[in-house]
Amino acid sequence: MPEQVLMQESAIMPFSAVAGNQTAKTAVLCLLVNPNLKSLLLNGATGTGKTTIVRSIQSLDPGMPVVNVPIGATEDRLFGSINLEKAVTTGKREAEKGLFGEADHGVICIDDIDLMDKLVALQALETAIKGEVVIEREGLSVKYDADVKLLATTTSLRDRINPHLKDRFDISVKMRRPEEAEYIVSLRNNLMLQDGNLEFFENYAAEDKAILEKVKEARKLLPEVRLLVKHLVTIARISNKYGVVGDRGTIACAQVAVTLAALNGRKKTTTDDIIYATELTLNHRRTVFEKKKEPEATKNETLAYPNRDIMRFVHDDRPSVKKSQEKEKEAAEEEDDDDEGITVEKAVSLSDVEPQALLEVNNLEFNEEYIETELVAKVAERFDTVDLMEAADYYGVEGQNKRQKYVESATGKYTSFRIPKGDCSDIAIDATIRAAAPHQFSRKHEEGKVKITKDDIREKVR
Repeated sequence: MPEQVLMQESAIMPFSAVAGNQTAKTAVLCLLVNPNLKSLLLNGATGTGKTTIVRSIQSLDPGMPVVNVPIGATEDRLFGSINLEKAVTTGKREAEKGLFGEADHGVICIDDIDLMDKLVALQALETAIKGEVVIEREGLSVKYDADVKLLATTTSLRDRINPHLKDRFDISVKMRRPEEAEYIVSLRNNLMLQDGNLEFFENYAAEDKAILEKVKEARKLLPEVRLLVKHLVTIARISNKYGVVGDRGTIACAQVAVTLAALNGRKKTTTDDIIYATELTLNHRRTVFEKKKEPEATKNETLAYPNRDIMRFVHDDRPSVKKSQEKEKEAAEEEDDDDEGITVEKAVSLSDVEPQALLEVNNLEFNEEYIETELVAKVAERFDTVDLMEAADYYGVEGQNKRQKYVESATGKYTSFRIPKGDCSDIAIDATIRAAAPHQFSRKHEEGKVKITKDDIREKVR
C-alpha cells in the first residue's frame, strides 16, 4: 500500500508538477528573479490552470510569504484599517496591517481580479509598484512597507479589465487550453495530490529545488546582464508598430528580456529574448491589430521558448527537441560582438533619444530591413497565435461581456462605503463600527457594547 500523507488545506501542487503552459511558468520565474518586475496577470478560460500555477509558487520557496486574497475581500482587509480593539478600549487610533502587510517580501495572489472593484484593483497594483501601503481613513494617516509581487488571474470570457488597468501589469500571459496528453498528466497529478501520496511530493521536490536554485543564480547574474543597443531600438520600433502607448510596456519588455538572459546564464540579450519578451509584455498593451492569418508554426511550436535551458527545470510531458546549453552560449557570444550593450537603467534614461542617434553614439549599424521583415514577422506570428486562442475562448459565447456597474438598489455586491446623504437604509456595519470605535473611550457606554451616533453611520456602495 503506498505511503500516505495527511491532506491539509495547505497542500499545494508542486510547481514542477503543473503540466503545460510553459509560457506562464516562465513568466512566473521572471517575476521571482527581477525585483523591478512587480505584477503578472494570467488570462484564460476556466480550466486552463491559472489558479493552480499561482498557488504552486509556494512549493518553490516554502519560506516565502504567499498570501491568497479571499473572494470579496474589502479594501480595509487588503490594505489595513484602524485597530478596533485598541480604539474601543483606549480611544487611540492605531493602524492594523492588511493582507499586503502579511505578504511583505513575498507574493500576494488575487483570483478573478476582474470581479474586484476597479478602484481597489488599481490601488492594489499601485501598492505593488510603489512597495508601500498608505492608509488614510478614520483619522489615520499611516504608511508601511509592502515589498510584494502581485499575481492575478482573470477569465477571458468576462474580459472586464479595462486597458488602463491592464497597462499596470508588467506581464500578461494568455493561458491556452490543455491538450490531451497534458490533460492526462494534470488529472493524474491532481488525483495523487488529493490522495496525499508521499511519493508524488518526493518525486517533484528535487525538481522544485532545482528551479529555485536556478532562480537564485539568475538573481545574482541579473545586474551583469546587458541589453544590446540594437535590441533596445528593436523594442521601441515594435512598440510603435503595434501602438503601445506610454513607456511602461517598453520598460517591462527590456526588463523581461534581460531576465530571460539571466535565467539562461547569459550576460547579453539575444533576439530570442526580445521576441519572447514582446509576447509577455506588449501583447496586452497593443492597440494596433493586423489582419489575422493562420500561423505557419503550430500552436505549441509558436509558444515554446527557443532557449530550452529554462524549460528542462519545468516539468513537461510533451516531447520536444532540446538544444545543448553549450551551443546556446557559444551562439550568444558570437552574436553582436561589437555591441557591448547597456543596463536597463541606462536604457530608460535614453528613452527620449532618437534610435539612429543612439546607434551612432555606440558606433553600431542597424539592419532596418531585418526589423521591418523577419523580426516583426516573428513577433506578429506570436501575437496572431494569442489572438486565435482568444477567439477560441470566445467562440459560441454571447452576452457575457457585461461591464461592472454601480447600482442604487440594495441587491448588488457590497464594494465600498460612503457617508450617507440624508436617511440611510443600507448601513455598512463594518465601516460604521470602525468610525465609532475611536470615540468609545470618551462616550459613556456599557462594557461590551458600542455606542453609535448618527455621525458614525456609513452607507454601503454597491
